[in-house]
This record gives sequence, C-alpha cells and structure tokens, in this order.
Amino acid sequence: MKILAIDTSSSPTFVSLFNSNKILAEFSVNTELKHGSTLMPMIDSIFKCSSQKLREVDLFAVSIGPGSFTGLRVGISTIKGMAMVFSTPCVGISSLQILAESVGKTMKGVVICIVDAKCGRFWVAVFKNCTENFLRETKDLILDMSKLLELVIKYEKNNKVFLTGDAASLCYCELKKKIKLVSKVFLVSEDFSFNKASAVFKIAKSLFLNEKAVSAESLCPLYVCAPKAEKVK
Repeated sequence: MKILAIDTSSSPTFVSLFNSNKILAEFSVNTELKHGSTLMPMIDSIFKCSSQKLREVDLFAVSIGPGSFTGLRVGISTIKGMAMVFSTPCVGISSLQILAESVGKTMKGVVICIVDAKCGRFWVAVFKNCTENFLRETKDLILDMSKLLELVIKYEKNNKVFLTGDAASLCYCELKKKIKLVSKVFLVSEDFSFNKASAVFKIAKSLFLNEKAVSAESLCPLYVCAPKAEKVK
C-alpha cells in the first residue's frame, strides 16, 4: 500500500512517501519560504527520487489542523487536486494527534500536545499513551495559559504527564511558577517534539483499515476557532 502524506499545519513543510511499512522518501523544509512555494516542488522531487508514480498512490494523507490557516488550505487543496484526478481515497489527520504519536511508546502516561496559536492562545489536546496506541482524552482545544495550566494540573494529580509541541517549554516554565514542585510533569525531548512521518503513516493506515477514508470532495480543514480574517469581517 502506497501512501503520500503531507503536513503544512505549521512552519515546516513535510512530504513523505510510504510503501507498506517502508519510508521510500521523506523531505522537510523549514525556511522563511511559504508552503505555496515549497510544497509542489517537494512533491515533484519525492516522486522523481523514489522512481514512483502519482497514479500508483493508494491513499493520500494530510494534516487538517489545528494550525496555520493558510498552510492548511495549501496542503488540503493540493491533496484534493491530486486525489480527484485518480479518484484516490484520502484521510485527514489532526496535527495534534500526529504530534502525540511522534512522541513514541516509551513515555507511558498522559501526553499533552501544546502548539502556539499566537495572541496568548494555544492549540491543545490530551492523549493517554496505552499499550497499542494513543487514546484521545480531549478533543482539539484552544486555551489561554491559565486554562492550559489548569488542564495540566488536573492530569498531573494521577498520572505522569509529558508535554510536547513548540509551546511545551513555555507551559512548563509557567507551571513551575504556579506550583513550584513539578514532580510528575516532564518535557519531551526536542527529538520527539515535532511531527514525524512514521506517525502520519501509522495513523493514516489505521484510518484506512477502519474504513474512515473519504473522497477528495469530502476532505476539509479542522478549524478549532474561526480564522482571523473571518473575525475581522
């Protein structure tokens, strides 16, 4: 089974191509260039370098949010365009779920994914690291720092808590100011604090096998809050 997966939910652009359980090719770019400038050349290169064909892809996977509104639209519209040509099924994946799966199975307890949503707000989701997979404890949320700290303290009472994501260290520092003794809360290493291609593949394959793939026409972003432009309007 060949899967093309992309993630444009945050600053980096990720493109990965899988065959069965093998990563055939994986590219990432994290520069000041926008997703609209990097994504299509990366997709073209990944097929050229792997000697694969777009028509051979069995499933398209894309992060649908939460994240950069413009980035999400670029990634989703690109996948929709390619999938429509060959009527290939698609799966949309929460960027926070990808982040949780990227932590790995060694950190047993509760994983709280925290991503900067700007303006003093954070995209947050809580997952429990179980034997086989990550079980979702909350839906994807948008919280200010005070509500975020309340959430962490709630789960810290009865679990080891692992914080991951680009705003995890900020939350950890604020938590130490609030309760001083942080004995059961840990920061995930930077090596595991970003979305990984292997996590995208695992989630995408599981969704497909559980018959949760959709048509390109049905694929849409996951907006936890309204876009800024919509609010201004």
